[in-house]
Amino acid sequence: MAANTIAWGETRAPIHVGEKLLTPGYATDLKLTIPATIEGPKRTETSWGRIWLTDQRIIFIAHKAPGEEDLNAGHHVGRAPELHSLIIPYDTIKETSFHLPIFSTNHQLIQFLPDPTHPTPGLPNPGSNSALVCKLLLADGLGHSMYKRIEKEREAWLKRLREGETLPAYTPHEAPPPPLAND
Repeated sequence: MAANTIAWGETRAPIHVGEKLLTPGYATDLKLTIPATIEGPKRTETSWGRIWLTDQRIIFIAHKAPGEEDLNAGHHVGRAPELHSLIIPYDTIKETSFHLPIFSTNHQLIQFLPDPTHPTPGLPNPGSNSALVCKLLLADGLGHSMYKRIEKEREAWLKRLREGETLPAYTPHEAPPPPLAND
């Protein structure tokens, strides 16, 4: 956990100072698809854990590995999570979509680029023509409500960003008096 974050409440979601936590930690399965890059081949990482939504980003933290305290041990016994955490700021999201397949569970897809200000180890830069794809399967049928909430918060974040963008105002300083003429 970084020095500029705090643990909030019983769920211990790491949030920045001044950031607002909007949802409790929902149980979720996450599948991250990383395209082929110069740094390595195409790969998929899966994990299970909790997901939180703040007014600035999406936070996913995996449950601890087997042998340690695991809140979801009955569901995933014997395999350690590959992906330990994932943070997706709203400004890095390219596209979100919600899918209702006939023969599988409802899920949400988030296409995003890695955050350039806070690089995550193991997440390569996919380049300008592709993105990382995060597939979320939320427990208890919360997928659609989380999708709508992410879209709503992302739009609110963009609105705050637009309102905060103002051109710098020019404030003239008092000009010094003209030099006295020495005749």
